[in-house]
Amino acid sequence: MASRRPRVAVDTCVLLNVLINGANDDPGWLPRSRWVLDEHRRTHEVVLPALVLAELGGAPHVRGNHIESSERKRRVHAVHNWIRENRFVIIDIDERVGIEASLLAPRWQLSGSDAAILAAVKLWEIPTLYTWDSGLLKVGDQIPGVSVVEPQIPTAPARQADFFQQ
Repeated sequence: MASRRPRVAVDTCVLLNVLINGANDDPGWLPRSRWVLDEHRRTHEVVLPALVLAELGGAPHVRGNHIESSERKRRVHAVHNWIRENRFVIIDIDERVGIEASLLAPRWQLSGSDAAILAAVKLWEIPTLYTWDSGLLKVGDQIPGVSVVEPQIPTAPARQADFFQQ
């Protein structure tokens, strides 16, 4: 039986940070967001709850404001193509996720969409959710089996001196 690569989930804000090349976000975020989507993806499957697709399509940086309908459609289509090309795993938001989200939202004071993303990650048993969203970050590792964290580029372990150089 082939072993499956470990999975991590990514929230909308991490994807959007990369798509808009950092724009008005914290400048330290972009390399860390890119790491999750590029380097980290080499060893893991990157999972997106389906709701993330809707949030990206509705994000002002993607859909634009007061632009022609054809340009709006082109932008949203380009984002969906980018997601397909990157071979992200898309997980469904179904009734089971909806019920779990309705329990998580009041417990953690989350918006419905954040609760749905967190519920999907929990029920699909994905151990890590990367986000910049402070509402989700407050959950941290308080849900058994799930850690909600900011993207971090791992630092190389300190090199030990050679035995003979000590």
